[in-house]
Amino acid sequence: GPPEEWRVREARAHAGMGEALYWLGDYTSATEALDQAVALGEAHDDAFTLAIALRFLGDMAINVEGDLEKAADLLARSLAAAEQLGDPWAVVRTLLFAGWVPWTRERYPESEALWRRALEMADPEDRWARVRALTSLSINAGQVAKLDSAMALIEEASSLAEETGDLFSIGVTAVQTGRVFADLGRHAEVLPPLDRGIAIFTELGARWELADARAGRGIA
Repeated sequence: GPPEEWRVREARAHAGMGEALYWLGDYTSATEALDQAVALGEAHDDAFTLAIALRFLGDMAINVEGDLEKAADLLARSLAAAEQLGDPWAVVRTLLFAGWVPWTRERYPESEALWRRALEMADPEDRWARVRALTSLSINAGQVAKLDSAMALIEEASSLAEETGDLFSIGVTAVQTGRVFADLGRHAEVLPPLDRGIAIFTELGARWELADARAGRGIA
């Protein structure tokens, strides 16, 4: 129907489109869809839409715009909406994104606390969230030179990813595994997991993750 008749249904449709475009790395189109979702979500007091749309806008504020203040505000609003819903699934996903604000500021104890909270809140069957929390915690441990912990965390994440059969999760854990091998000086073991991640993200069309994996391998 015409835009003047859009309500909650259309707000959620825009949020879904924005999320899909985000994962494909089309950040301009994703932002347009998510901004429309936020406007409709606010107009119709739909916490579900706001939790999703603000979450992805917050992540793009970190990784595309490099505006941490904006990211912190967007993610705080996303978390408030998720908590208003009372849905641990939504809260966990916002926490997974929110942890990257202090991490980027090199405030690693703060990022670890957010990701630990996400891991503790995640349903045991919510393996996607658990994989992402464990992977984020592994990255965090690597930043503070706790390499044995970083390896243990990514091994646990990798096992969960393989159990789910989710290619995206397998790719994410493969790339981090390669990085931990590099940090440990186990150079002969670095390239196979990185190459696996590159192959997976190429197949999925996940552009940001592909670029990150290629950077980890030293490919422009």
